[in-house]
Amino acid sequence: MVREINKSRCPICEQEGRTVQIFTVQALMKAESLSNIRDGDYLFCANADCSVVYYAASADLVFQKESLKIRVGLKEKEAPRPVCYCFGYTIEDIQREIQETGKSTFEEVISNKIEAGLCHCEDANPEGRCCLGNVAIAVIRALQLHHTNQDETVPLAGTLDCCNQE
Repeated sequence: MVREINKSRCPICEQEGRTVQIFTVQALMKAESLSNIRDGDYLFCANADCSVVYYAASADLVFQKESLKIRVGLKEKEAPRPVCYCFGYTIEDIQREIQETGKSTFEEVISNKIEAGLCHCEDANPEGRCCLGNVAIAVIRALQLHHTNQDETVPLAGTLDCCNQE
């Protein structure tokens, strides 16, 4: 029996990938990896335990963490682990603020910068989309880690998506 290959799944871990624009891939690759990029559809592997970051849907082409010129926060086990690529915030920044103050202001700070038109997630975030979802998750995890309750309910990402403003 021949096994059918699902091109939307990572060829290494077989997790379903998320589509990213080719300009995101091009923007984040090291110079020596740029020549390997081919036209076509690319997907992002969000599996934290998989070294693949991007793979081509139509070819046997994968780009691992080492091919990128930035750290991919959700794939890193050690600090610094980026969570907001436009403004340089890390998971450790969020954890530190919560440890020191009992709350996080990062979502508000980032939202204000987004409203000012300062974000560029499409070519800064390896996922090619707004980072607020990942920031919200990092805040929730840090609050749980420090057994702290924030004064206000932590808003879920999507309340402001800098990549899809209308």
